[in-house]
Amino acid sequence: MLYIMPLEHFILAFVLSTVLGLGLHFFKRKKSSNMRQSLFEEEAGFIQNLKTATGKALPEWFALIKGSGEKGFLDIRRWLVETQKLATSPATTIAQLYLEDQERKAPKVWFSQGGRGGDFSYESGEGGFTSWWEFGGGDTLAILSVPVQEHWEAQTGIPLAKRAEVLEFIGRETVRQQTTGGRGTFEVQEGIILIRVQ
Repeated sequence: MLYIMPLEHFILAFVLSTVLGLGLHFFKRKKSSNMRQSLFEEEAGFIQNLKTATGKALPEWFALIKGSGEKGFLDIRRWLVETQKLATSPATTIAQLYLEDQERKAPKVWFSQGGRGGDFSYESGEGGFTSWWEFGGGDTLAILSVPVQEHWEAQTGIPLAKRAEVLEFIGRETVRQQTTGGRGTFEVQEGIILIRVQ
């Protein structure tokens, strides 16, 4: 769906881009939908028979790969073939499944806009939440509302001990995604994150 920017937002974006060298990109951005089946769905039979075929279930293979320290597809597949003595075909599938699992669990932030603000969402393998954001004033480009400490676990499903880490990630990702060239700063306060001109 095409988003048409209101004139006042166009002028604000033009001024920020031209005068300050910054620009906010708080345009409609939805979570990308996966048009194809996930590899986990495609390989359901392989996963079901994996322990019989290889002596280990998929979670056991994932734990071994994580412990190996290998990161990229080719390195993981090579490690499975050379160290674990798997044939290339199952090693390929296990490596692909591991990387897809890591991608699904990786934290993500995305934004949508409506008028002078909108919503943003955070999601990770542990939980997530959706809240509002709005344009700020002065050197504050935007204000993001986040769950306060006393409601954090109930609203997000994420342990309170990880709250600061999650809010830092949201701040960094907002600056990276929504400012021109990532030139901006963020400040975490109780209940909000401020995105500022650097």
